[in-house]
Amino acid sequence: MSDFVHPYIGKPLLKDRSAERKILKEVNRGRDYRGPAVITTYYLTAKRKGTVFSGLKDAIGMMLLHGTTESWGGPGKEPASYRKHMSFLREVRFIQVGGRKESAMVKIGTPLSFFDRGDFSLARLLMATQSEPFNAFVDFTARVVDYEFPDKFKRGLIGQVWPHRYVRKYLMMDEEEPMIGTIVKPKWLTAPPFAASFTL
Repeated sequence: MSDFVHPYIGKPLLKDRSAERKILKEVNRGRDYRGPAVITTYYLTAKRKGTVFSGLKDAIGMMLLHGTTESWGGPGKEPASYRKHMSFLREVRFIQVGGRKESAMVKIGTPLSFFDRGDFSLARLLMATQSEPFNAFVDFTARVVDYEFPDKFKRGLIGQVWPHRYVRKYLMMDEEEPMIGTIVKPKWLTAPPFAASFTL
């Protein structure tokens, strides 16, 4: 993420590379897997806890811990593939610090091996990246802003079942005919003002 005013949040990203590197190092301790992963970008807001960035750091730690798993604590030897199932922080960029709340844009990687075997489904994706671990705690909220999918993940998605070309064929429509698939509100518009709201 470059230094700019974020289009969704409307606030500039702050420059504090040393603090960013510190959080990356601390929360990623024991999380050294960097293979194929779904990268989810979150707009993270957290309650400040003492020192600057402490609320954000604790929130990211909770997201990683509860999103996949924690560092191996025994008993016995850590399984060889254990770390391939652990999420990791790829990037943190601060937006607001100080005051009672802190916020940042955060990129977290969820390894593909964390997902169930077989086809990758939207339900699995949402459960792995947007469910309880990201919004069930009182001290922070993580809102999904974007996804980055590795090729292997994209190949596992079935894609559109009814793309536009199939819809046109089914409805026997020419390529030049407008295909309107939206609702104009208020829905109680009569036909004349409804039609006037479109410029074809």
